[in-house]
This record gives sequence, structure tokens and C-alpha cells, in this order.
Amino acid sequence: MDLFVFCGQSNMMGASARQPVQNLRIRRSLEFRYRDEYLGRGPASFVPLTRHCGEFLYLDPAKAYPTGEHLSTLTRYGDHACFVPAMSNAQGCGTAVVPFRIFSEAEYRPGCCMIPFFAARYEELGGQALCAHIARGGVGIRHYFSAAMARTYNRALALHRAVCHTDEPDMHLGEMEEVANRIFTEKCRSFFRHAEPFGARQNRTAVWLQGESDAGDSEFAYRLKLELLWEYMKSIGFGRFFCVRVGYWGKPGIIRVMRAQENFCREHGDCFMVSRAASYMPDADLETPAGWYLTQPGPCYRGCRDTAYGYNNSHINEKGMRLIGWEAAENAFRILHQGLPPRHGPELLRGIAERD
Repeated sequence: MDLFVFCGQSNMMGASARQPVQNLRIRRSLEFRYRDEYLGRGPASFVPLTRHCGEFLYLDPAKAYPTGEHLSTLTRYGDHACFVPAMSNAQGCGTAVVPFRIFSEAEYRPGCCMIPFFAARYEELGGQALCAHIARGGVGIRHYFSAAMARTYNRALALHRAVCHTDEPDMHLGEMEEVANRIFTEKCRSFFRHAEPFGARQNRTAVWLQGESDAGDSEFAYRLKLELLWEYMKSIGFGRFFCVRVGYWGKPGIIRVMRAQENFCREHGDCFMVSRAASYMPDADLETPAGWYLTQPGPCYRGCRDTAYGYNNSHINEKGMRLIGWEAAENAFRILHQGLPPRHGPELLRGIAERD
């Protein structure tokens, strides 16, 4: 029995246009739900892991549930929710989409995420996963930072600026980030505590897919953020960090984030790159820069974003989530149960081993 916390931004959250349709055989894996404990309405619990993952955890419960509603009708999750479930935004039977901000806990459409595909494949290999979904669209890595982490980052960045004459800005946290860090911490600790009867004390793993919002970072800045994040995660009980490498979302500078993720995993014995698939999924409406690929991605990576089907939504869809989830699960099993390093195909991107 292994514990996995899936965290990051929209592509970890799950923000596809279309809802999930694939039938998966998930028999033993469970998802941890923290909402009732967070609201003081009862204990946290494990539920059967299905295609519909995640939960609304609002910034201000009094504002979200003013008269004690069972499900909140508060919309604009970017302003009011620290973490949300996987959501889809297709409207009707055409290719129209609606803004994700209109959805609330009481009314949203479940979307596709990597977790059920990960769990299904992990079971096929002989494993069993206890999973927690703690993600939200549109957030930088700082969404998981505490005020103390931000201060440490700013001190290290000041030294770097003085030596290298760079212009990276300081990190400033608002109420949303500070509360999000607290909720993340408390949900993880509750997850670990409730998992103890399953005997799952050893393998507590953070699975990270984020970077779209930090595409303007230098490699140094994002790497420093990863270092601080991992130190914090270890302090609350994690033993391993698995990274799903971010993809291209219209900003070529994201190659620096990818390099930071690769080098971070390469240089830490408890951190591993478990999937690069997201980096190879082209957007039908967005041209990559000339020379972006060493080798063009194969057919399996095409059609992995809903732009391929006419939707104005470039997030990873169900086909893409299946590829990522399966690759990550296979590498997770290799690392945790076979003592083997992750296995990857040839690198397809130019610039990963190069410097600007």
C-alpha cells in the first residue's frame, strides 16, 4: 500500500474540455477526502477511487457556506477556493466551452485527471494506491509556500542577484497562498494519519505537475523554489518526490522550468522524473518555436489536448491523461517496488541539456 499526493496546477487538477468516458478497473485503490474534517462537519475518509477526483476546499468556509449549505454555490474559484476537483468546461454537444470560473462545488462538471489512470495501471502491476488530490488551476509554485519559505527564498534570491546581476523579483504571498499552504499541510498530515491502519507508513510520495504559471522564471529561480518546496514536504512526512515534467503552453521560457525539474530530480536521490509525456503533446492551435523538437513526437502524443477536437481549451484531455498516468505508474512501481530507476524513451526536446 503506497501513498501518493497529486499536487500542482491545472493539468494536475484536471481541466479538460470533455468529461471522462473511459471505463477503468480500479478495485483496491482509494481516494482521501478531507472536506468534512476541514469544515468541522465530521471525519475525513477514504472513498473508492473513481474517474472523478478532488474536492473544493474554500479559502473562507464562512463565506462559502453562509447558511450551512451542504454544497457551496460560491463561484470564481480563483478568488475563493484554495483547491478544487478535476473539472471540464465543454458546453452541450458542440465545441463551445464556458469559463471554469462559473463553476462551484454545487454545480460543476467532473473532468479528466491523471490519478485514475495512474491507480488503474498501478494495480495491474501489483500495487495498491491511496491517493489525495490537492491541486488548483492557475497557480504558481508559491501557492504551496508558507511565509517562512517565501522569506528564505527572498534571502537566497538577493544573494544570487548581487552575484549574478539578475532581476528576478522577490516572492510576496497573499492570503490565498498562506491559507493554501496551511490546507495543503493539514490535508497531507490527516491523510498520513488516516492511512496508518493500512500499514502505509513508508512510501509517502508527492507527485508534482506544475510550471505553466512560472514560465517566466529563470532556471535558478524555479530550481530554488523546488528545493524549498521539497525541504518543506519532507518536514511534513513525505519520503519521495515524483515529477511529471511540464509541457509547452505558448511561452518558450518554460524550457528553463523543464531543465530545473530534470536537474533537480537528477541531483536528489529521493526525487525522480516519472513522466515526460506532457512535454511531447502538441497544441493543435499553437505552433511550437522553430527547432523546439530534436525529433517530432510520435502519433501517440497527437490529439492529447482538446484543441485537436475544436475546443478552445488547450489543457490535456483524457487521452493525454492516460499516457501520463500510465507512464508515471510504471515508473513509480519500478522505483518503489523493484528498486529500479525510472525508464524513459529518447529525449525529444532541444534545450533540456543546453543553456540559454
